[in-house]
Amino acid sequence: KSFNKIVIGFFSFLLIVMVILFAEQLQLLLLNFVQNRGIYSRTLNKILSGSILQLSGRDALWAYYLELICEKPFFGWGLVGGWIGDGSGPHNMLISLLLAFGCIGGGLLCVLSIGLMFRVFFIKDKMLQTIVLLYCARNIGMFFISGNFLDNANWMIFVALCLASFKIKLNSTL
Repeated sequence: KSFNKIVIGFFSFLLIVMVILFAEQLQLLLLNFVQNRGIYSRTLNKILSGSILQLSGRDALWAYYLELICEKPFFGWGLVGGWIGDGSGPHNMLISLLLAFGCIGGGLLCVLSIGLMFRVFFIKDKMLQTIVLLYCARNIGMFFISGNFLDNANWMIFVALCLASFKIKLNSTL
């Protein structure tokens, strides 16, 4: 067992070193692979161009919506209230919740939403945990860079699966 661990560790280390040394070539190879199959990956192109951390104007949107939250901090603006227009929402689910429901209601919903993300790690049924984990991973980006909880079926399914993971024990004497 020790020999196997050493061999696996060595090859893992070697693989990591190779990936680091040839990262640019691997990225170009991956880009050519997906483009030859007619797949366009905005994320891959942003990584290769070095612009992955640019916010594409979202920082200006966030500043605008944070100002609106400050204007009506208690009850918020209502669903899609204060939005500039279709496609120009906050691009951040947490800001959307605060904007719609105010700091109290929206804050509570933000805490509950984040709590659901952590719920994944405490689900005992492994099959359900795997499914919930997939939906959790699908929704992480929505929290911070592209989220709107109103028209996102993946978010609704994730919430439903998390709620279904809470088992209620009924008294068996019924």
